[in-house]
Amino acid sequence: MNRYHISISFGSNFLAYRLIKGGCIIFILAAGMLSLLGCDRRQPRIQKKTFFVMGSIASVSAPESQIRNFNKFVTILTNRMYALECKFSIYKPESDISRLNALAGRSLLVVSPETLSLLELSKHYYKISNGAFDVTVGPLLYAWGFRDKKPLQHALTERELSPLLEQVGSAHIILSGRRAFLDKENVKVDLGGIAKGYAVDFCCQTLLEYGISNALVDLGGNIRVSPSSRLVRVWRIGVCNPFDTNLSLG
Repeated sequence: MNRYHISISFGSNFLAYRLIKGGCIIFILAAGMLSLLGCDRRQPRIQKKTFFVMGSIASVSAPESQIRNFNKFVTILTNRMYALECKFSIYKPESDISRLNALAGRSLLVVSPETLSLLELSKHYYKISNGAFDVTVGPLLYAWGFRDKKPLQHALTERELSPLLEQVGSAHIILSGRRAFLDKENVKVDLGGIAKGYAVDFCCQTLLEYGISNALVDLGGNIRVSPSSRLVRVWRIGVCNPFDTNLSLG
């Protein structure tokens, strides 16, 4: 039986989602550990490739019988994840998001279709969560020292926080056609809480377009499993016991 233990780390946002799309289950958990277990006793041999992207360890797993040119498809997925990172990362000066932040309050920016799609999703989740999920918390992250990893000597006061809160809120993100605009100076978008899940969705859709099912894509604990109509491999996902990682809570 193949067994995987995966740590979860969730960037700047803490909202948990469980979304069911087209027969595929997406798990986005804000904390904890996952244990992935095969449930068929007649386990096929699993091929797995691991790589580093978006500041996290990523992997693609599938039965050997499912993908003959496994390395070829892993290369395709790796390149696509790197391409998304170059659009979404706040650590790359030429990314869509870095340029959007630099132009806050001054100018519109034509962005890629993927960036536009993710900004639209971010605004949607902001709305349905009543603001609990917010990709514009950048100013607060910097103020509290989370981004530069410099702990504060004292907690921020209401007087210090008040002007920062005026720069927070996804309502500041204005989208028009292919153009995006932040309507106030110093507003900063940080897609750390959603970009990896989006990338996993994007890669699974790519696999399906190539006719590949029954694969598991993991990016820093953001996991999606594509179902197989032939049921060659069934993936079971459970939460690890935090006190004994050899046991599952369910």
